Amino acid sequence: MENKMTKTHEFDLKDLWRVFLSFWLIIAILTAIGGVGGGVYSLLTDKTVYTAYASFWVNAKSVGGVSQSSTMGAAQLATNYVELADTTALLTRAVKDGDLASKWNTTEDRAVKTLGSMISAGKTDSDSIMFTVYIRSGNAQMTYDAISAVQQSMITVINDVNDDGEVIRVAEVYSMDDVYVSRPSAIKKAVIGACVGFVLSYALALVVFMLDKRARSTVDVTSETGLTVVSLPEHFYGKHLTKRISPEEAVCSYISAAERVVKLTPDGRKTIAITPTAYADPDAALSVAEIYAGNGKRTLVVECDSRMPLIGEMLGVDAESTVGLDKYVSDGNMPTVINVDDCLDTIVVGRDGSGYLSIRHLKSLLEKIGSEYELVVLSLPSVELMTDLSILSEIADGNVISISFGDRTDDIEKVNEQLSSLGVTVNAVYFLPI
Repeated sequence: MENKMTKTHEFDLKDLWRVFLSFWLIIAILTAIGGVGGGVYSLLTDKTVYTAYASFWVNAKSVGGVSQSSTMGAAQLATNYVELADTTALLTRAVKDGDLASKWNTTEDRAVKTLGSMISAGKTDSDSIMFTVYIRSGNAQMTYDAISAVQQSMITVINDVNDDGEVIRVAEVYSMDDVYVSRPSAIKKAVIGACVGFVLSYALALVVFMLDKRARSTVDVTSETGLTVVSLPEHFYGKHLTKRISPEEAVCSYISAAERVVKLTPDGRKTIAITPTAYADPDAALSVAEIYAGNGKRTLVVECDSRMPLIGEMLGVDAESTVGLDKYVSDGNMPTVINVDDCLDTIVVGRDGSGYLSIRHLKSLLEKIGSEYELVVLSLPSVELMTDLSILSEIADGNVISISFGDRTDDIEKVNEQLSSLGVTVNAVYFLPI
């Protein structure tokens, strides 16, 4: 049955954490920039605000005795007086009563406009008979001068209209000590800036993450391809190379990694082809073969890529002293089968090899020696460069696409489509998470 790749991944909370882990440095930098920017913006733009207020209430007795109706009438008057606060009549009266033009060294018209920009009024709730007039500015003395003038002028203007004592002043005459000071808080805007920086940077990271087709973990590969993923067994590198790596995720145990690939082949047959999208095929081929051989199964690895004949190098084989697979292709000489371990043999490409090896030669070679082994692993060149892949479906019981950390998962889909069109079924993806 043909194995089709479908994107089955659903975004969840775990992925949100993975986004953060993938882009944490960028997010941290942009969050810090946002915090510093918010603090600097506050220092440059925010100013100290001085606030003074005078509260008044409407005398309910003066509108018909203390009763529900009189209280409602007083509340309505309080609402009307709130609207009076920024009228030209009140502002002009306050400027004259408080001699604000002279104190502020300006004309009366400009003083009226300035006072209008400083004043506001409101009620605590809709049923209240109390209203409050506020003065706010960036100058303490101007705030004090304004509230002192408005305080008396409000009563005077209302009494000129009603002349019946409906309004009683609550606040006493202001002193400078009664002016409230609100200084800018750089910390507050720094926190806001940091939050904005975090949200924007995370949103950007999330978009990049969702559009990014690079393989960063087995989760990425599985979700994007829908194929079984076999990850790198670390002990192979410890045995064959001087460097060691730590896999991003220890997905498979040493033995089960190879067995999972073999079990994916139909009818338990034994030939596994490793097709790279980049240059991870030697790693995949040797990892699978070495683990399977370590489990007591006689295994053969055949290196078929003359562009990068790495298997011999990784196993310490002197290719100059062997008859390579390229010789078998060119003149029919049987290649040297090199014994690596008790159950692991290999055939490599010779030093003088050139070009790409035809699959048809592999078919004839396997017919001669393949029956001697329980597992044969073919390390192939990139699929785009093969001209006779249709023959691969006749000799390979299973096919594994190999990729490395950072390879694009859409390349896997492209390779899968090419192989499928030639009758080759992809059984798994080998992921090298370095």
